[in-house]
Amino acid sequence: MEKKFNFICVIMLVALLLGILTPVIGTIGSFTAGFSDGWNSDSVKVEKISGTVTAVSLMPLKQPLSFTHEIVNEKTGDTEGVQIVQAMVNSKKVDRSNRLAFNIGMPALGLVSSVIAITFIVFFVKIILAVNRNQIFDKLMERRLAWCGWLLIGYYAVNWTVVLANYFHCKAMFSFAGYAISIVNYPAAAILLAGIGMLLIGQIFGIARHLKEEQELTI
Repeated sequence: MEKKFNFICVIMLVALLLGILTPVIGTIGSFTAGFSDGWNSDSVKVEKISGTVTAVSLMPLKQPLSFTHEIVNEKTGDTEGVQIVQAMVNSKKVDRSNRLAFNIGMPALGLVSSVIAITFIVFFVKIILAVNRNQIFDKLMERRLAWCGWLLIGYYAVNWTVVLANYFHCKAMFSFAGYAISIVNYPAAAILLAGIGMLLIGQIFGIARHLKEEQELTI
């Protein structure tokens, strides 16, 4: 029974870590791959970056979609129409105070996210160890489950803070003809649901503990 429980807990932990880390890894991978391809391409004239580079998500204002830009499909040799939805913008002039606040705030939020993720892992491992020691109907177990739930909800809230901070930062810096600044990478709702689920499980454990105590008093 304990082996099955440990196996399920490991799967759940891996799934949560994938949910937390996949968007970060994907963003870093996409940026580095795109930057490397552009830098090494013979068809693109590469200039020294002299401004401030910002990742911007865009939403075309024209409906239906208007493919006003073109790129070459190397598989077929044809020129394909494209619509820009995300771009790396090299800005020559920026609002220094706005950019400074953004450059300080985003790493700070990233640090907070990392601390929350590490703390969650610690509490989750303690829950697994407690179950293996038969310390299930314990107030400490309820508190640990509650902590895990609130940590996941906090992580989700921090992710939304990052998304909104980037959105309003871009809104303050840019206004492109034919495009509106948009939000593309929404935080994973599964993390929020997992947090609420752990709070619910903590309440169930609390009810079970009270019933167990009442039965012991009756006997």
